[in-house]
Amino acid sequence: MKKNVTVIIPIYKDWATLEKCLSSLKKYLNKKHSVILINDNSSEADDLEIKIKNAIKTFDNFKYFRNKKNLGFVKTCNRGVFEIDKTENDILLLNSDTEVTEGFLDEMTSVLYLSEKHGVVCPRSNNATILSVPFRYDGERMDIINESLGFHEKLKKLLPQFSIIPTGVGFCMLIRRNLVVNFGLFDKIYGKGYNEENDFCCRINKFGYSIAMANHAFVYHIEGKSFTSAEKKILNEKNELILQGRYPEYLNAVRKYLIDGINPVDYFSEIVCGVYSKKRILFNLYNLPSTHNGTSEYSLSLLNSFVRLFGDKYEITILSNEQGVLFHGLLKKYDRVVYNENIKKIEKRFDIAIMPSQIFKMEQLVLMNRLALRVVFSLLDVIAWRSNYLNNDERDFALNYSLQYADGIISISDFSKYDALAYVGNINTANFSTPIETIHLGIDKERKAIDMRKDDNIEMFKDEDFVLMLGNHFKHKSIPVAIEGIRGLNANVVILGIGKDELERDGINVARNTYCFKSGNLSPDFVEFLYKKCKLLIFPSQYEGFGIPIIKALSYNKKIIVFNNAISRELLEMHPDFKDNFVFFDYFKELRIIIENEIEYHHDLTGSMTSFNSWENVAKETEVFLCNLMEKELDTKKIMERWRFCTYLEHINYEFFRRYGQDVQFHKQNRRIDIEKWKNKVKFAFSSPDKFIKKYYNCLKFYLK
Repeated sequence: MKKNVTVIIPIYKDWATLEKCLSSLKKYLNKKHSVILINDNSSEADDLEIKIKNAIKTFDNFKYFRNKKNLGFVKTCNRGVFEIDKTENDILLLNSDTEVTEGFLDEMTSVLYLSEKHGVVCPRSNNATILSVPFRYDGERMDIINESLGFHEKLKKLLPQFSIIPTGVGFCMLIRRNLVVNFGLFDKIYGKGYNEENDFCCRINKFGYSIAMANHAFVYHIEGKSFTSAEKKILNEKNELILQGRYPEYLNAVRKYLIDGINPVDYFSEIVCGVYSKKRILFNLYNLPSTHNGTSEYSLSLLNSFVRLFGDKYEITILSNEQGVLFHGLLKKYDRVVYNENIKKIEKRFDIAIMPSQIFKMEQLVLMNRLALRVVFSLLDVIAWRSNYLNNDERDFALNYSLQYADGIISISDFSKYDALAYVGNINTANFSTPIETIHLGIDKERKAIDMRKDDNIEMFKDEDFVLMLGNHFKHKSIPVAIEGIRGLNANVVILGIGKDELERDGINVARNTYCFKSGNLSPDFVEFLYKKCKLLIFPSQYEGFGIPIIKALSYNKKIIVFNNAISRELLEMHPDFKDNFVFFDYFKELRIIIENEIEYHHDLTGSMTSFNSWENVAKETEVFLCNLMEKELDTKKIMERWRFCTYLEHINYEFFRRYGQDVQFHKQNRRIDIEKWKNKVKFAFSSPDKFIKKYYNCLKFYLK
């Protein structure tokens, strides 16, 4: 059965804040509860006494007392509980620099009596450390005090009635009467105050009593002028040493709460509340390769257009690896670039994180879970999952869980979307809840002039006719079988994407009229020259999700000989005015005859550049998709499931490394783990250490960075 409450308010100075406190209590406190006001005999005591008595004279449930001498906060609270209040009421300790709101105490007492092991309950506030709404804020909290109650109204709809927290905050604490009877209240060793409430909470916690945060109750904390900043600092530092000496578990309990115990709605509360003038977007280029390829072209083209179009509308931060940043010159182009290696230095939280590539490793999902309220990634293709020689144990986890826990997915083609869902066994998109938007790739419609003088490779071919073949060393690109298919072709062939030495190492005999160029570090001018100058393009890939080479060749109005697969057919359907440009083949033995026929009967093509998507349009479509996700009602179930899963991964890997890892600095310097050595360390701790290592090895590597 709920008890009535005695509100005890120690008073030192600052009538301005006290007056607001009294006014709010008179308005919102039920008269069945009593209020005890204790004047602690400061230099302003006489003036305060007159004003207090005048303020409460018509309120019978308010009682005024004055200490004979100044006792300090700790002793004044103890006097109020043990000497002045003679009831069996529960106790609400309330600072004089607070303002209560409607229904605050009813909500707090409801939480207190939800369980007999709820020993202390604190409300949410505008400014009260872990109770604060929003939990994080980059600016001065008093600047948003007028909005804080509105922020709380948003949050309480998304938060449970209460959360268990490691300690209370003394500005407003509801305490069971039996606990102060059995265990006392504040230890006088804490003098004038600071950390005395933490000591009390740690004391009762040893007996199984928890501290609860009433998420649906709100009390303003104005922070009065009882102490100067210098006095607060000295008191806090001195008393912290006492607290930590008595309760060594305290700091770890706080750390644990802040890392994985906090509700994700609270963790991202400044984002949920919309505190900042601009929404924050993280472009996660974690996988950005330090080469020129399809992944880098897509990521950087989208980023460049997005920043150019929406850089003023959003605050955009770019996360990438150091090698990729330096290779592509991102520091010169963008203001906010952070290296993966410095991820812990990112103090900000983001409205949304977009990763314009696949999620290959669980650590990538874990990172975005920590940094952004909503997570989006791109589906490029799933060849790395379908082909076993490319796959690893972690990739299946990464694909399945990223599909499950993402808030939105951007697919670069319908083929990529359906193929990914088919691979994970969810081919019926109606049963797939995560929004997937197909946004086809673009081209640069305004081409820069090719500098014919700077590249020796251009000089080599500028007067020669040749056909261009695209592909690299990956098996699905089909370069070796295509070379056999064109054996005997009486035309120069330029293969872009693989070196002659790579082919010869695999036993492929390269004809004298075939020239091979390994991609990655070729000049953009030379690549563009090849597309522009070639007689036709051969794209023999068995599996393709991008279609970038096809789109680029079409933009130059070239005849394209492509393998008859889903992405090629999708691109033809998108660009029917280029139907004469497409030549499909099903068998590699047909290639030479098809090419010879197309060269002999070459005719002008009439496709129009206007049918192509531009990178500007890709950025616009992406922005609409992201904006819709950010405006959508928050899916608290999904964010909670993702949070629990990802924080569990963090925890299990941290604990494994902490318990069984040795020579930490050695591993950090070498960025590697000796698998056999680690297996030996866990063989006595786990029934199946091989399975454990296999499942968590790649995540462990992240923690060694």
